[in-house]
Amino acid sequence: MSLLFRSTAICAILAGAPALALTPDEAWKGWQAQIKAMGLPVSAEATPDGDALQIGTMSIQIDFPKVKGYITLPGPRLEPGQGGAVNVIYPTPYTVTLGGEAEGEGKFDATLEGELMGQTAVMTGDPSRTVTDWAHQGMTFTLKSLTVDGQPADNATATLKMLAGKVNSVAEYGSDSINVTSTNEMQGYSMFYTLAIPGEEGGKVQADSNSGPTTAVTKMILPSEGINWLASQDQLRDGRLGIDMQYKAASVTSSQMMDMGADGKMNQLSSVEDYDLFAKLSADGLSYGGTTGNFGFNIESAEIPFPIGMRGDGVEMGLGVPLLQSDEAQPMNLTVVLKDFTMNDEIWNLFDPGQGLPRDPANFALRADGTMILNFDLLNIQKMMDEGGPQGMPALPVNVNVSELLLAAAGASLNGDATISFKGMPDIMMSDIPVNEGLVNLTLTGANALIDKLVGLGLMSQEDAMGARMMSGMILKPGEGDDVLTSTIEIKPDGSVSANGQRLR
Repeated sequence: MSLLFRSTAICAILAGAPALALTPDEAWKGWQAQIKAMGLPVSAEATPDGDALQIGTMSIQIDFPKVKGYITLPGPRLEPGQGGAVNVIYPTPYTVTLGGEAEGEGKFDATLEGELMGQTAVMTGDPSRTVTDWAHQGMTFTLKSLTVDGQPADNATATLKMLAGKVNSVAEYGSDSINVTSTNEMQGYSMFYTLAIPGEEGGKVQADSNSGPTTAVTKMILPSEGINWLASQDQLRDGRLGIDMQYKAASVTSSQMMDMGADGKMNQLSSVEDYDLFAKLSADGLSYGGTTGNFGFNIESAEIPFPIGMRGDGVEMGLGVPLLQSDEAQPMNLTVVLKDFTMNDEIWNLFDPGQGLPRDPANFALRADGTMILNFDLLNIQKMMDEGGPQGMPALPVNVNVSELLLAAAGASLNGDATISFKGMPDIMMSDIPVNEGLVNLTLTGANALIDKLVGLGLMSQEDAMGARMMSGMILKPGEGDDVLTSTIEIKPDGSVSANGQRLR
């Protein structure tokens, strides 16, 4: 085959391939489909203007039992762009109104003014798949009015400023679901608000929050008919609903000042580095958690004679639970980790002014997983409301495995792990859950030295110290090393309990 023939064939194929093109009307239908899939129907009038499409005021209604709400905001202008693209032009400045009412909790109405700087937004693709790229040089939102239970809050102010950012969003439209993947990057934000405290004594609250660069990645599978927020179990079970989110921030700082009138003022300051959060919703269940780097907070109040300050090198938290009923055991997990936690000297000096106790950073860790049987769909909120709440015990534990238990503070530490299984049971109180089998391993280091120091400081009496040692002697035995105690606690199916081979029950 000659080079000329091959080149001609390739050109013919490329020339015959349909180019991706999107019209303003198709872009608007894609917008509506995504908002509807979130379970938030939107109403707006679309007016043709030549080849463009002007979207009027968009109204989103929130209608749940005992909770109502609304949001209105101006729609964009959709214009044909180059290469089959659609340019999305948002009005600026613009006004947003929102409000809500919860039964027994009152209602509010607010008006915000927003402004976009240096914005560009382009939609490409076709009716089956759209890609939106949006960038801006900054955004601001300013509270213009606030009414609470019909009374204007004239002294309320609020400002939210977002630094330059960009968003990439890809939506794929199927017959029964929509897949949306979006990445939101921003250089940071700052928020400031003040609010008057109602009542005779008065006062006000003033707060601000700031962040470093942030990134949010969201992957969603949404049912085309919209999320049924009161009964989404079938959508989740069928794979037409799923959400996977991750949020990262280089740093977050916040402060709050409360002027409580005659009671004086209270100031709070907190900071967190390397913020990393996640949340996932699927047929496998709900999982969420995150990690942080260094963190700290301080509190000063006229009612507290000394400042409260705490610091740490990091936090790790996680929780995973099933949501859908099944006769089969489903996995669950829990993680709580606190790294190198310290308190300021003012707190220590309350009970240890002579610094008799080691002030080394404290550590805590709990990592556990297991399985459970879920007796009904936790997402069938409508059914539970109709029945006046859950009927019977929602879940039965099958087994729990503690892979790590750590508590280290004041020179002493407790380490352990455990494996526990449970018997099947009827509808009984959680406090009566019977253990089938269990094995718990514990290592306690530095406990005797800590007790001696507490006695020396007058924080523990000799009688209490003797009682603590006698009780620990029933389940603990000397281990390898100085001031080391260990224990192996075993629970058997017949209900007997033993520690280090010595039967306790």
